[in-house]
Amino acid sequence: MPSQPLRLIFITIENYNREFKGKYILASLLASRGFAVLLGHKSLLRKFATSPLFQGSIFIEKGLKKGSFSFLSRLRENSISIYSFDEEALMQTDFPSYLRLNHETSVQPLISGLFSWGPMHSKLLQFAGYKQDQILLTGNPRFDNFILSSSHPKSLSTPYILICSRFASANPASKGKSSRLPRDGSHKYIQDSLTVLQSLLKLPAHLRSAGVQTPIIVRPHPSESHSLWQDAIRNLDNVYVSSSGDISDILDNACVVIHNRCTTGLQAFLSNTPVISYEPVQLAEPPNPPYDLFKAFSNSICSSNHEVSSQILSGKIFMTKTSQVSTYSDSFLYNIHQGASQAISSHFVPSALRPFKRSFLLVLLFLCSSARHFLVLIASYIYDRQGSIYKRKKTGFIPPRFPIKPCDSHVEIRLPFSTTYFRPNSFNSSS
Repeated sequence: MPSQPLRLIFITIENYNREFKGKYILASLLASRGFAVLLGHKSLLRKFATSPLFQGSIFIEKGLKKGSFSFLSRLRENSISIYSFDEEALMQTDFPSYLRLNHETSVQPLISGLFSWGPMHSKLLQFAGYKQDQILLTGNPRFDNFILSSSHPKSLSTPYILICSRFASANPASKGKSSRLPRDGSHKYIQDSLTVLQSLLKLPAHLRSAGVQTPIIVRPHPSESHSLWQDAIRNLDNVYVSSSGDISDILDNACVVIHNRCTTGLQAFLSNTPVISYEPVQLAEPPNPPYDLFKAFSNSICSSNHEVSSQILSGKIFMTKTSQVSTYSDSFLYNIHQGASQAISSHFVPSALRPFKRSFLLVLLFLCSSARHFLVLIASYIYDRQGSIYKRKKTGFIPPRFPIKPCDSHVEIRLPFSTTYFRPNSFNSSS
């Protein structure tokens, strides 16, 4: 008896600690609608998707960095529809600098749709030259996990203060950014980032000298060096620096989050964690991230380290309720109340896809591709150990579990390299 056709969708991830849970929700929803989904790291799925066996599939990219044209054109030659997130776009106010590195004009005709974070992102994409029907007003699933869990009260077992640092451009971990060229923004953006970072580096010591005894975790950006922070917390009790772990797990026991215009602040607010927006200097827009966005998702705004310690010692920040997201937030983010995954999944119609026939063949091919990928990683580690360690740290990981997980609408199969295959139990017939 011939096997049922699979409607296959690839969903790429670059950083598991930030992206996995939201895209996992999206993949599960698509599987419940009869799609087969491969959710995994971009470096592996990009190689895998170009096989002629996957003609007519859908490929959802993480972003459209400069240099994407060669790979994306191969996908289009394989009759694959290309959609994309734009993970770094929410923070942007300097449109020309961002577009120069993230949206090549030559790529635009290849794209079926871009998932827009909100109205400002839509304006950026219009400015870039995308057509109206390419700009999909869906939101981004990065917040979906927090929206779904926001109704549950927090029960802190070992509470700590979480300080988030977003300054990879000013404090880079990789050699490629060490010259502080305007890779991630203008020279002014990098200088402004340095100014805020220098103030934030003093905050842990100030909190301890002010009498705040609560443990502190500093979470640098995945591409940020830890060395400046390690120097800043030396000889301080119960202060730690770590970028490991999924951010939603880290927020579980955070009693307050302190940040300067970082998306973790939005995630914390949505998870009912008190949020202090740290604004020690007035930042120009452009090039810096939008102040009004983070003001809308904050419980308090502090302009100095003293104001932060006063908020914590007085307990005021803990008494402020993280209210339901107001309609004001709709001016920044699409589908913030119901989650973006529902809106994204509605853009994919099963009858528009060609079938891929056999799940076992897909898994076998993936295992072969994984073996080749493993050899490439070994070679990279031998010839560039420091770079390999940096990439692994930036990528993050997902917790291990039993490889097969049956669900109501689909079966999840955990494959090598933190890839998950979602095989639906039933399929929409249209082969």
